[in-house]
Amino acid sequence: MGNISPIYYISIKFKEDKEMNFNRLKEQLLKNQDNILDIHKSIKDSIGAKSVDILFYDSEKKLFFGKINRLEIQMKFLDYNSIIGTAFLSKRAHFITDIRTDTRYNLALDNPFKMELDNQIVLPVLDDGGNIKGILRISQVPLSFDKVDFESLSILNEPLGMLFSNQNQSIDDDALVDRVTIFNTINSIKKLFDVLSQNSKNQEVEKLIEYGRDNINNIYTYLNPNLAHISKMKKELLLVQNLKSTEKNINILIADDVKINVNILKAMLSTNKRIDDIKLAYDGIETIELLNNCTDCEDYVHIIFLDHHMPGVLGTDIARQIKSKESKFHKIIIVSITNDIEIMEANRDIYDYHLPKPFTKDNINKIMDMIKNVNNL
Repeated sequence: MGNISPIYYISIKFKEDKEMNFNRLKEQLLKNQDNILDIHKSIKDSIGAKSVDILFYDSEKKLFFGKINRLEIQMKFLDYNSIIGTAFLSKRAHFITDIRTDTRYNLALDNPFKMELDNQIVLPVLDDGGNIKGILRISQVPLSFDKVDFESLSILNEPLGMLFSNQNQSIDDDALVDRVTIFNTINSIKKLFDVLSQNSKNQEVEKLIEYGRDNINNIYTYLNPNLAHISKMKKELLLVQNLKSTEKNINILIADDVKINVNILKAMLSTNKRIDDIKLAYDGIETIELLNNCTDCEDYVHIIFLDHHMPGVLGTDIARQIKSKESKFHKIIIVSITNDIEIMEANRDIYDYHLPKPFTKDNINKIMDMIKNVNNL
């Protein structure tokens, strides 16, 4: 037998290395079933791919979702018009060497992140009954990856089957709600780009604006690649609106004999959308009368911003009446707005928070955030 040529030897060695790589990958996945980030990295590094989607099945919502990048693909869109749909319906793995020439190529489903995409592998993982438990999709596979390598991937069926069985297979609704804020922000940025473009007289600036607009569109696509994103967004927005509607509106009383302080504080608080009503009192007696005249005292006043030096009755006396066990107002949160350090130190037990003068928007927001977080208001 003659000597093996260097090229042929390198080819054999390369094949052996790749086979060992797949075996090592299998062992890694069998040993590590808990950390999805590690699993994702192991698959990506071992195959040399640039993108990996590990898609779990949510039986309640009838969709596949990726825990890493929040990718979601609804089952109703998985048909033979997409590569992933074909793999899903046929329950067979697919290896596409030029994805963009395939008649089944669907940008929204097969390439949701608009990558420069050539090779792609879609590997459905089945249970013993032939039902799909999850899907592994590997994109931008190296050109050196061939059909033999593709067939060798079947070695991953066991660890992937365990992975899709062990993981909590339900999507995180909180993440969906959070994404509504992101989408709203993106839409606001798009409008700003429109304003910039309308007022730009410089071609170079216009190019930068278009570049920024493209990046924003890419972020939008990355976060929400589903074909049904418009109807989904409406549902998510409705969910957020329903959540907000369950929050109790806040009623406030400002008590201070200096009218300019009252007006400034009222103006700053008025921008808070959760505040429903702001009552005003300019001395101690008027403050007590306002409280005593309530019809539904539980929701009449939730927070009182209370000065100390007021005519008629001092703020500390009003605070002690409110906090007394016999008082029907004892649930009212009291925010001291006096700068008298001695008064504040001597009455820490009756004041819940302190807002220093002069009032600033930042300090008011901090107080309102603390009240919301600590008091569930």
